[in-house]
Amino acid sequence: MTHELFYLHKFGKRGKKKLQKKNLAKYSLIPSAAPFHLVSIFDISYLKFGSIKFYINNNYFILSELTNFFRTFNGLSYYSGQDIDLLQSDILQKWNAYQAVSLRTTGDGNCLYNAISLSIFGNEDWSLDIKLCMIFILIENENYFRDLIKKFRYEESFERLVEDSATIDEYGTEFNIMALSLLFLRPIKCYSLSNLALNSDISKLGGYPIFLTLKSQHFTPIIPINYNFHINETNTDLV
Repeated sequence: MTHELFYLHKFGKRGKKKLQKKNLAKYSLIPSAAPFHLVSIFDISYLKFGSIKFYINNNYFILSELTNFFRTFNGLSYYSGQDIDLLQSDILQKWNAYQAVSLRTTGDGNCLYNAISLSIFGNEDWSLDIKLCMIFILIENENYFRDLIKKFRYEESFERLVEDSATIDEYGTEFNIMALSLLFLRPIKCYSLSNLALNSDISKLGGYPIFLTLKSQHFTPIIPINYNFHINETNTDLV
């Protein structure tokens, strides 16, 4: 099955042919100018903050390359026969979604990252790589996220939030959505049955948004059927 990409914006000159996904189970093989490096979210899952930060810094080059790769995808995947999550239909109706569907995501605790991968690539293959690069973004922008924690009066420390975020099967939160927005340099808009629709747009670069639904602590992606896709604007900004 092939998946078209719904491109509306370009941020860089790097082409998507620079990186090819390999079927290596839990690992990603990323070619670069340097020798190949293997990186995996499994390497840091359940580790303490100091060990996570050491791993991220030790693999800085390859993680920055993977981050740059993700930032070359500036649109959404068209719907192409994936399983539709009909349980989200009421959310789509509430927010006047037109020529759009919500895709079923695997409910394994990584649904936020599965939903992002489905939005951009049309499948869940990149979800754990996205999760790993989100940790890279948190460590790379540590002072910024420490300030956000103070601003929003989180009970957990930055260290604890990073540890939780790096753990496999740990549910994503609005804190992770903010980090993912910075990872992709794009707004992430999250819709639910409440009267609040959240928007996180840290970079403020005018990128095309990623659209999600949230119901019963489960994230799914909203993707277009064709170019006539439309959904109402969000009404609450996270940052």
